[in-house]
Amino acid sequence: MRILIFTEGTILTQKNWIGFGREETVRRVRSGTSPDLGYFVDSVPIGNSVEKTGTWAGQGAEIVYLTSRRKREEITVI
Repeated sequence: MRILIFTEGTILTQKNWIGFGREETVRRVRSGTSPDLGYFVDSVPIGNSVEKTGTWAGQGAEIVYLTSRRKREEITVI
């Protein structure tokens, strides 16, 4: 089994956005005014995403990550 996971907003968020609900997160992204957007080095896992993906991998799933980043240095950070 192969599982494709989109990184930003699905398993990762900005560290100072932890605790925001979906509506607030979407509002911040859509506004385009948040200084946090683009600081990928500050991304942190959301909830139990690390444990969940680890469990899937332990059960034999191949985990494939998808990012919207295009620059090599951004992809490496994500």
